[in-house]
Amino acid sequence: MTVEFGVRRRAALIGLAAMMTVMTGLVGVSSTSAGFVDVTYAAARLRTESPPALPVSYDQSFGSSLFLSRFGELFVAGYRGTGDGAGGLTTSASAPPTRVVFPEGVAIVDAAGSTDDFTSAQALTTSFAALDSAGRVWTWGAVLPGGDVGRSLIGRGPLSAQAAAAPGQVSSTSDPAVPLPKIVDIARSENQFFALDGSGKLWVWGYGGQNLPLPDGSVASRTAPTMSNTTGALPGRGSCKAGMPNHAGEVVWHSLWGGTNSSGAVATNGLVYTWGYDNSDGVSALILDTGCPTLNQGANEALFAAYPHLYRAADGSTFSPDALRTREARNVRYRAIVANMVSRTLPECDGTKATGQVDSGPCPVRQLGFSARAPRLLLQNGTMLTWQVSAEYFGKTFLGRTSSLTPLSSNYVFSPAPVTIDGSTDSVDRFTAGISSVLVLTKTGRAFGWGDNNLCQAVGGGWDDVSRRAIPLVCSTDAPSRVVTLPAPVQGLPAAPLQAIAATQCAAWVTTTSGEVYAWGPERPPDGTSHDACRGPLP
Repeated sequence: MTVEFGVRRRAALIGLAAMMTVMTGLVGVSSTSAGFVDVTYAAARLRTESPPALPVSYDQSFGSSLFLSRFGELFVAGYRGTGDGAGGLTTSASAPPTRVVFPEGVAIVDAAGSTDDFTSAQALTTSFAALDSAGRVWTWGAVLPGGDVGRSLIGRGPLSAQAAAAPGQVSSTSDPAVPLPKIVDIARSENQFFALDGSGKLWVWGYGGQNLPLPDGSVASRTAPTMSNTTGALPGRGSCKAGMPNHAGEVVWHSLWGGTNSSGAVATNGLVYTWGYDNSDGVSALILDTGCPTLNQGANEALFAAYPHLYRAADGSTFSPDALRTREARNVRYRAIVANMVSRTLPECDGTKATGQVDSGPCPVRQLGFSARAPRLLLQNGTMLTWQVSAEYFGKTFLGRTSSLTPLSSNYVFSPAPVTIDGSTDSVDRFTAGISSVLVLTKTGRAFGWGDNNLCQAVGGGWDDVSRRAIPLVCSTDAPSRVVTLPAPVQGLPAAPLQAIAATQCAAWVTTTSGEVYAWGPERPPDGTSHDACRGPLP
């Protein structure tokens, strides 16, 4: 069934449901997130004392948005051509948001969507996943290559188009005798599904041509969840099974993090592992399609440097970049620390992280994220590190630091380095990202953004990147307003502390501690059909 929400007042203050209709490309081409006729797509205030639903923290489907209520109800808006969650196929983005139909008593706690290449050209590969409070995973839609095959890869076996248009439980694994255990967290990559169970086992399924972490390094698709706890030492497509040269051991996973064409996880040994088509090792400019969950050298070196009391070699030596002046010296120390840590359990990372935007426990990695060949790492101390190994998709807009202005051959670009927020007077609490921009929430409750701003999606208004000031210009593809290089405050927000952030491809939201919701970005980009206008060229 479909649900239409009422509008409080067609003025500066409107109901959140109207925002849901506007922020996902539903009606017209020039309304802002608050319903004004204004092609700037600027920030807009939306007061809701008791919002019926809020956007999920991260969604990368090309033209859809998911909204979750505090009662565990899930809604989908925008494009629903592979399934509206209620058994229908809705190609009209202007249709009212659909309440996703689950069996009686099911309460959803997290959800995410994705589309192949994140573009309208691949609309029929849009798929969704949801996690309920009982630890069950539900999916609908289709992944690459679409059609019957694409529907068979969402974890529920062969499905008709109508059956795949409604959510169904993913209950079996690749071993028919082993049911899918209770899941504590889910994540998405482009055409892949990831689920972490309470014992630290990672279950993966979906299209296998890329991004699916499998011990044999193969490109075979998986129709049912397959366990992935075998790791590799070096990135690449080869096998990391026991007995193979690249085998780095079996691990128990602590936290799980999805992304575009790369993803990652932190093991209970405290080390970071990554995989995917756009995988970066964090120490070189190489982009290596990686099948196994593989030790990420750059991310782990950053951890070793920031937390020397936790990460040591067997002889007690630590990782100090200032003391280790050459790459070879750093490699030797890195390998020594990994050798001492890989088979241990770091007490701070023991157990599994439950679903949530960040890991709020003592494990040093608070959050890990991935844009187009551009990873992000947030430490518990509030330091956010970024790096990028290609300007092919969006230029160098994901870094958010001064090295955005230097050549990509610079080591400072493709190795993790800290982002400075407001002259180092604030630290980062959490981040999210659109397809071409990044949004962070600071420890003091402020919102900053950077990246492509052609539709105001980065900072909610025009921005001069040279003078570092807001400008009263229409956001467009023209300089100087298109790109925000360094973190800039989101325009139009109150002084009151913020407590939550969320993003889809081109739109973003924040929620204040008093329950007000603010949103910015386009209702529907100028092409009138999808959010393709806020993404770069296809690979």
